[in-house]
Amino acid sequence: MHTILIIDDEPEIRRLMGKRLSAAGYRIIEAENGRSGLDSVKAHNPDLILCDIVMPGLNGLDFLKTLRRDCPKFADIPFIFVTGQHGRADTVKGLSLGADDYLTKPVDGDILLTKVRSTLNRISRLEQRMKEEMDALRTSVLSALPHELRTPLTHIIGFSEILKNEVHGPIGNRRYAEYVSDIYAGGQQLLGIVNGSLELIDVLCGRTLPIIQTVDTLSFLDDCAAAFQEISTQTAINLVVVRADANVPMMATDPALLRQAVNAVLSNAVKFSPPMGRIELSAATDETGGVSISVRDTGTGIEPAQVERLFQTFEQYESGDTRQHGGAGIGLTMVRALMNILDGQVTIDSQPGIGTTVSLDVTAAAKNTQRAQQLQANSG
Repeated sequence: MHTILIIDDEPEIRRLMGKRLSAAGYRIIEAENGRSGLDSVKAHNPDLILCDIVMPGLNGLDFLKTLRRDCPKFADIPFIFVTGQHGRADTVKGLSLGADDYLTKPVDGDILLTKVRSTLNRISRLEQRMKEEMDALRTSVLSALPHELRTPLTHIIGFSEILKNEVHGPIGNRRYAEYVSDIYAGGQQLLGIVNGSLELIDVLCGRTLPIIQTVDTLSFLDDCAAAFQEISTQTAINLVVVRADANVPMMATDPALLRQAVNAVLSNAVKFSPPMGRIELSAATDETGGVSISVRDTGTGIEPAQVERLFQTFEQYESGDTRQHGGAGIGLTMVRALMNILDGQVTIDSQPGIGTTVSLDVTAAAKNTQRAQQLQANSG
């Protein structure tokens, strides 16, 4: 549901426009002048603003200038001026300041709806085009960079390993030995990112095809947890498999691809969990008879509004000087891509300071227990 902010000093005009837009399915926020309008923008981040020009205090033109100048976070919100018949000069000035359109009082209800829908649709198309262009750029970078990085990485890792192992004799100063170990570790970390990028390219380009097998769900969870036992011990994090649903059905899926997805989620959970934190790995039967695998942590958590961008390649929740964790930001992109291959989906439920639950729904891959039972019977 789109949220529309109506700013006008005349309550009746706000009421009439709000009533018509509410009936069309829009959520309405009202403000009586430019000052309260700025507060409403910051509080509600509307999808579109309808603003009168002539108002006491901060008028519409000054409101728009202030919004564009002082609130860059909200500067791209679509903006429609509402003006009287005599306000043609103000309307022209408003459009020159960056308004997207204008309406003339008294406002015709049909024209109001048409202009609101047209503006929102136009912005939606622009956003979609920008997203497609950004995705194309990311794919291009993913395709080109890894191959270019592999050759110098081979030299960095190979020669630093020789120095680290002192193959041709002792290095001498132990400080140099520490530096060499850091170079080797950094090279291995970068190689992991490169290999992950290449795997992501194969998945996104459709070169990875699933091999469906019958998989025992609870044994699968145990195997995934066992792979992280050492690192969870090192970080003092309690990783447990919760068997709340003892009758969870077997899965019909590609175990290697599903394990890759679960491992990526577990890796994130370990990374963002504090020492003595707890990570729960579980599986449950959903309402369709399929399986939902969940990873629940007690880590830092994230704002719900930030969840979707984590699925974008190279995106990370932390950035700049506040970033404490490594990674290239392709983990959850890979998870979603893998679940698409398996005809499943991934969802995230998170709250800052409480933790995050990532659920991998393999219902669509398994369909129901009959497919798994059929495969099991054929293989037996």
